[in-house]
Amino acid sequence: MYLKNSSYFSVQSIDEKLAYKKFVQSKIDAGLIIPNNFSKNLNKNLPTSLQVCIIGTDANAAKIISRYFEIFANSISTKINQKLYSNKNIDFSNLINITFKYNPTLNTTIFFMPGLIAMILIVISVVAVSLSFVKEKEMGTIEQLIISPITEFEYILSKILPYAILSLFEALALLIFAYLVFDVPFQGSLFDFIIVSIVYLICGLLMGLFISTISNAQQTAFLISALISLLPTFLLSGFVFKIDSMPKAIQILTNLTPAKFYISALRNIMIRGSSFKHFWLDFFYLVIFANIALIAVLYVLKKQKKNYFEN
Repeated sequence: MYLKNSSYFSVQSIDEKLAYKKFVQSKIDAGLIIPNNFSKNLNKNLPTSLQVCIIGTDANAAKIISRYFEIFANSISTKINQKLYSNKNIDFSNLINITFKYNPTLNTTIFFMPGLIAMILIVISVVAVSLSFVKEKEMGTIEQLIISPITEFEYILSKILPYAILSLFEALALLIFAYLVFDVPFQGSLFDFIIVSIVYLICGLLMGLFISTISNAQQTAFLISALISLLPTFLLSGFVFKIDSMPKAIQILTNLTPAKFYISALRNIMIRGSSFKHFWLDFFYLVIFANIALIAVLYVLKKQKKNYFEN
């Protein structure tokens, strides 16, 4: 009753199998397991306890949740003493047993590292490509590419492929660095990590290429790149601030940044060890974003090529 009356909890009664599934999908933050013989043991004054399992990926949130469960334990301990033992002040300090899943030590580095990887990769990929293309504009070599027989898609591929390969090695280097230096666990599939990272890098590289097509100076391209890559990744991706605690309008706005879904996929892969079926929606969004960015770049390049020949 205490949990149901609290504004901090949304209580559902589900079986253990469904609870585990929701844990993996990050649809619930904590689970309270009441043993079958709990009431019977209390009546007989036998040792018993409630089991609480809390998602520990976000260490700060897990600490807050555990504190509320401790308050809950103190509340029901007092009621049990009053109703069953006539205020004999029997010790119920072990009435509740709290464990933290995926991050038993509540190490905050484990929660922030996927976001840090996402932020480094998006900044590098967007800025590098945007500056490269704009430099060709400033040097005047872009006209040679425009009149060359290659298609717009071939041009895009030639621009992003080298950076994609280099950025993928950077992603793997960051993963190894996180594992060796910060002791961040890697519970999932390396193949899943590589595939998701490739699609995310393509998103960033195409964003950089789009910025370069609408910019005429490296300073302008750099400022726009930093504005649309660094700030959204830091503020709107869930890297620092929990998305669920944001206003509804801002939550909708967070869907405009691919980093939100990449970070979600990374946390599933690295920390939870989840399979593809648990983060396929994040991957699907990244694919959609990459296709939209590709269409936008192709459109701008074709338009610029048409204007060049008309002039």
